[in-house]
Amino acid sequence: MSGLTASIEVARPTFRLSVDLDVAAGSITAIVGPNGSGKTTLLRTLAGLVRPTFGRIQLGDRILDGSDVHVPTRDRDIGVVFQDYLLFPHLSSAENIAFGPMAHGVPRAVALASARDWLDRFGLTEFAAVRPRQLSGGQAQRVALARALILEPPLLLLDEPLAALD
Repeated sequence: MSGLTASIEVARPTFRLSVDLDVAAGSITAIVGPNGSGKTTLLRTLAGLVRPTFGRIQLGDRILDGSDVHVPTRDRDIGVVFQDYLLFPHLSSAENIAFGPMAHGVPRAVALASARDWLDRFGLTEFAAVRPRQLSGGQAQRVALARALILEPPLLLLDEPLAALD
């Protein structure tokens, strides 16, 4: 895979975000800037949650956004962890992590076994049956990170993922 290439513009009434990125496969890139500078807007655009006003996003050989292309978020195979976790409150930690594989057709028992492996990797084995509201902020963030990683996405977008880790 050749990595991520993006040249996008997102126009909003109060600001205009213009970004050119060329991120090599296997590398780590940090986007830094003051509050309100567009970091989260950039991540949401790369994830497909915001359509760029102009430009192109390409991951490997696959165009995700372009003049006549917009791949929906669910079809991008991108892992995303937001600042506020976005865990399903009615599911246990293991069920939250297993959600992605099950949505991709993996049998429930297999997905839950894999989720328990991820819980073990993150030191959360005893929290498999616990719902998000019963977790600390750091525990919930680790569950969200495991949920993003379980599908081994070619691109992982993290929006301040370590802010609440304990």
